[in-house]
Amino acid sequence: MTAEVAKYTIEQIESLELAPGTEHEKLEGWIPELASDDDLRNALEKRKLNYADIARLEFSGKDRAAGKHWEDWVKAYNDRKAAGEQNIALHPDKLD
Repeated sequence: MTAEVAKYTIEQIESLELAPGTEHEKLEGWIPELASDDDLRNALEKRKLNYADIARLEFSGKDRAAGKHWEDWVKAYNDRKAAGEQNIALHPDKLD
């Protein structure tokens, strides 16, 4: 095997190891229609990224789950019940 490798140049070996690149669409600002399973699959396929392509992460918007633990909801229910409130129920926050 070593004798066979020796007859190739580094450039030839590297060219065999690299797959041809793909052209990526610009997805910035794109809001896909997700009316069907195929639409969803197509949108998810366009958002596949290699870790090497990620320059930074940016989290924006409100974290809907922040501080929303089951224990907090139960405590709120028990507090309201202990205060004598009737017909109480726990409801999630409305989404904006």
